[in-house]
Amino acid sequence: MRGAQKVASPLAPIQVETDRSVKPETAIMSILDQLKQIACVSEFDDRPIDDQVLTRIVEAASWTPSAAEAQPWEIIAVRDPERKVAMVRTLLDSHLRPSHGGDVRRNWLAQSPLILVVCLDHTRAKVRYGEMGEKLFGIQDTGAAIQNLRLVALEHGVKSCLVREFDHAQMAELLQLPRHVEPLTLIAFGYSSVEARRQPGLLLDEYLHYETW
Repeated sequence: MRGAQKVASPLAPIQVETDRSVKPETAIMSILDQLKQIACVSEFDDRPIDDQVLTRIVEAASWTPSAAEAQPWEIIAVRDPERKVAMVRTLLDSHLRPSHGGDVRRNWLAQSPLILVVCLDHTRAKVRYGEMGEKLFGIQDTGAAIQNLRLVALEHGVKSCLVREFDHAQMAELLQLPRHVEPLTLIAFGYSSVEARRQPGLLLDEYLHYETW
């Protein structure tokens, strides 16, 4: 999906009917309830994610607003078992050091039905805003796209887990990425019966400020 042009999905369009009896507050709570369910789940069933669901998930990125409609993301979908095993070897430990152990603990990633590698296209990111677009706006926009991917996945009953700690150079080489494309985040997807658990977040008065700090 390039530039600002929206690419038509090969699937039949979804017909959305607006229920005028639903109050805005109800719709907002529904979205909040979905957000509360987005947590890292790393125990997946063997059930594969078919192409139709994959397309729906990835299509969410296309509708993510971005600065100057640059859409600076690239997404690599990985299903091949051997490639997933190789991806595990690029992972870093909690101190961002090359990890030489814990293969059993990290094996969940290789067993994930689907991994999406979300990348930043530096060329598209800086085409309008230069360095600011490349180093700030592009990352902000790609982060928003990642959230949309996970929300649409959840709508289809697919849970997910983010992985940020990996050797970027090794991952780029493994995926044969061009020099202007940088891997940012891995998202493992799968169906799971495991209930998402999240630690309570900050209270509003711990981060919300009115008018000034």
